[in-house]
Amino acid sequence: MDDGFLSRRGMVRAVIGSATMGIPLGCSQQTAGRKTLDLPLRTPAVEPTIKVRLLDLPTSVLKVGDSSTITRFGGKPFAGPLTISYTKENKGSTWKLLRGSQVLTEQQGGTLDLSSPSDFLINGTQFPTNSLSLRHQEGMIEVVGAFGLETYLPGVLQRELYSQWHPNTYRALAVAARSFALVRMKDRRGKFWHVRASAQDQAFVGGEIRTVATEAVLKTRGQVLTWNNQILCAYYSSCCGGRPARASDRWMSPANAVPPLSGQGRPCPCQKSSRYRWFSEVSGRKLGGEVGLGSIRSIKPIQTNPWGRTVQFQLRDNKGVTKNLPSSTLREKLRAAGADVYSGWVLRCENEAGSLKLTGAGFGHGVGLCQFGSEARAQSGLTWRKILSLGYPGAKIAFNWGP
Repeated sequence: MDDGFLSRRGMVRAVIGSATMGIPLGCSQQTAGRKTLDLPLRTPAVEPTIKVRLLDLPTSVLKVGDSSTITRFGGKPFAGPLTISYTKENKGSTWKLLRGSQVLTEQQGGTLDLSSPSDFLINGTQFPTNSLSLRHQEGMIEVVGAFGLETYLPGVLQRELYSQWHPNTYRALAVAARSFALVRMKDRRGKFWHVRASAQDQAFVGGEIRTVATEAVLKTRGQVLTWNNQILCAYYSSCCGGRPARASDRWMSPANAVPPLSGQGRPCPCQKSSRYRWFSEVSGRKLGGEVGLGSIRSIKPIQTNPWGRTVQFQLRDNKGVTKNLPSSTLREKLRAAGADVYSGWVLRCENEAGSLKLTGAGFGHGVGLCQFGSEARAQSGLTWRKILSLGYPGAKIAFNWGP
């Protein structure tokens, strides 16, 4: 989860959903302190259910594999392989169930709920859910699966972390991802879905899950991070570049201006990331067009957080006109101008004949848990609890999915 994604490893892209680079939603947009989550069933035996937006289909066809048996479509069971299509005509919205070219049944309505006694095979990928909801929205079909929270989390860890990484890195992220998911469930209570299976919320993948991911979730079952008896919106990113960011610098809301989301002074050992330091190039003219100035001649830091990470930059064009931008906006504008950048933290900018040569640090927003830093700490012998205490200073661990 970071500048538009909650986790990022560098070269990895989310394989499902629409991995856009916008700002994470939900907990980051709170304008007042959150109340304690009121989840109805928080016991070791019954876990919360999370609704995950698995796919956004640009076509109106969804393929359900032969391992799935649909038990709710026109009141009859149908075994796969099957295809579900959507059409909107004058008479309204129509969902059709087909085997090959044969229409088995159809149903009208804006949404469609499906269930199966076994896991659904969706467009060739197995997902550990037996409940799907489909909705046509803005020219796309949203495919939403309902998962037990602990069943969902291994797919997050599978997508977020490298296979050879330490079990304590996996366990630390399991607690952080669980906390973030619960806050998003609270933010979107009553909505069609809670989280997207993409960089905009938490990366998530179906299919075969490695043992270290499932064991990490099992070993930390139900455990969440809290602050003042509230579940913490536990942001995390791939690599902070050595210095943490504060959530309040990026997302202006009281819910983010808390000590566990403000970092701490000790350097983070995330040097093994290929994005710990990165280099890019952008046209000064194109960048100026994106920010409403002439050709940009320089980018310099003008404000840092207490840990030395730049949070505000000044851009100056060829006429001497300046404009100040926060780091997150700078990243957005650099990318729009064609630069391949991995964070908004630019360390150095050199102008060569109108081309800006950039040196930057880190991959993502840098708030909370740094994944590469966590791995280095795990390899040095730190426990997953200690790793969390460094990523979220002052936070406490609660059990059974909430305080």
